[in-house]
Amino acid sequence: MNLRAKTFLPLLAIAIIPIIIFGIYAYAGPGLTEQTELINKTFLLMCIATFIIVIMVFAYMNKALLKPIEEMQSIATNITLGKTEIALSPLKQDDELGALSRRIIQMRNQIKHQNKSINKLTYFDSLTNLPNRHFFELVLAEKVRKSKQQNKHFTVAILDLDNFKQINDSLGHIAGDKFLQSVSKRIESSLKIEMLNSVNINKIDLSKNFLARLGGDEFVLVINKLELSETPLDKVKTLPDIFATSFFIQGNDVNVSVSVGVAQYPEHGHSPAELFKSADLALYNAKNNGKNKIALYNGQMSSLNVNRLKIGKLLSDAINEEQFRLEFRPRINLHDYSFNCYEAQIRWDSPLLGDVNPMSLIGIAEDSKQINKLGAWVIASTVKQLFKWKKRGFYDFRISINISYLQLDKLDLTATIKCLLALYQVPAEQLEIEITESVFNQDELLVIEILEALKELGVVVTLDNSGIGHASVKNLNRFHFDKVKFAPLFLQSVVENEENQKLFKNILHLAKELGTKTVAKGIETSSMHELILLLGCQEAQGFYYSKTLDKEAAEVYMQSMKEKKRYHLKCVN
Repeated sequence: MNLRAKTFLPLLAIAIIPIIIFGIYAYAGPGLTEQTELINKTFLLMCIATFIIVIMVFAYMNKALLKPIEEMQSIATNITLGKTEIALSPLKQDDELGALSRRIIQMRNQIKHQNKSINKLTYFDSLTNLPNRHFFELVLAEKVRKSKQQNKHFTVAILDLDNFKQINDSLGHIAGDKFLQSVSKRIESSLKIEMLNSVNINKIDLSKNFLARLGGDEFVLVINKLELSETPLDKVKTLPDIFATSFFIQGNDVNVSVSVGVAQYPEHGHSPAELFKSADLALYNAKNNGKNKIALYNGQMSSLNVNRLKIGKLLSDAINEEQFRLEFRPRINLHDYSFNCYEAQIRWDSPLLGDVNPMSLIGIAEDSKQINKLGAWVIASTVKQLFKWKKRGFYDFRISINISYLQLDKLDLTATIKCLLALYQVPAEQLEIEITESVFNQDELLVIEILEALKELGVVVTLDNSGIGHASVKNLNRFHFDKVKFAPLFLQSVVENEENQKLFKNILHLAKELGTKTVAKGIETSSMHELILLLGCQEAQGFYYSKTLDKEAAEVYMQSMKEKKRYHLKCVN
């Protein structure tokens, strides 16, 4: 029973009861006289008047109370159902109901605003304001559905920024975020992508190009149907040109290339999942062939993906069979050009795959969760090589090795190194551990605990791929590193930008005040060498000084540097 019926029935009873009483009285009462007839007429008139008053009272209550309550009930129902877009007006009353209606509409507006915020978080990337992966999946599904109905073609292209990690490591994550924002704006501007204000698929114009950020440094494009004379690659061949001009981030000219994987509907997939997988395999192919490439999916790429899984299995076998070897990159002291350190770099000469690219090797090891085993092999082989060279009279130097952030998740890293150093009787100061700034994005307290344990052991701890960003300076202060190595990308910006030269000089001064030695890596030209020498950097490595050496050539190099040192001392004396 609704509110109107609950209100009307009692009023109706008030009107009917006197009539019933009058009827009973008229039927069973005394005979009619002039006096009783007058009373009956009067009572009848009063009954009729009462009924009319009841109807009028009900009409008034319906207008003043029941109808407004039903309107507010309708508003509340729409809010409950999420229908906050319907236009509503408060009751034009200056009483409690009017005030209540205004509060309900105010609540509706607040919920509407909160829903917009929730939708933005659900469907849009908070950094770039582009649609996110979830929104892209909805759009792709709708695009496939409509293209299937209309027998149309369209293209999906996944973009991945090459070596974006170096920007984060050298300039800091704040600069990295600003760089991603600049990238998204440049793509939007170049391809005339319109910003979306609605998350309603039915309101999106699917005939226009669609851009989304998948996460990290990956973006995805859904490109309109092709003209008769066009191929899928024609639609995306201009994408690398967008990145031809450098980005200016926090006073730095940042250059980056892009790899693109392309797939076309329906040729490369009839479902959204198949189409995206095809584009992703094409992207992997582009990056695996040297980066800064555009690759269109073909059927062979699926077998390449299977091969990647097979490589993971081969890697597991290679770790057990020790199919790896170490090569060594010399580092020199810029004060007297003496040799003081090698950076160990792993190589894999697979019987089936040949010489595997080191970056691919590390990527496969991380993807297949074998980086800890591979890292353990590198540490053990490095300590063993130090022991062998010590027996041959080479001990006045150290070897540095790079540690993955995944290895720093293991509390037994320090214990492993301590055990190996004791086993081969190698002094801890002959071993140097290099980490990048990105490790502080993990469990910072755990990272610092492990680094402090390594320093207490006597191992040299170095911050690798550092730059001029706020994060770099902050990391120098948050942990007392023995050394800091500056990334090639940053050093190139120092060569090209006088302001960066001043900043670099200030960082060198800060490092000196903290007792941290400075190393320039990736030095390839005399101009870079002269500049870091002028600015006061203490150590350097790169092709300008020496190429990477195998262990036999590394021993010859140490012998020659040893003889040069003897000759220099003889001349001084």
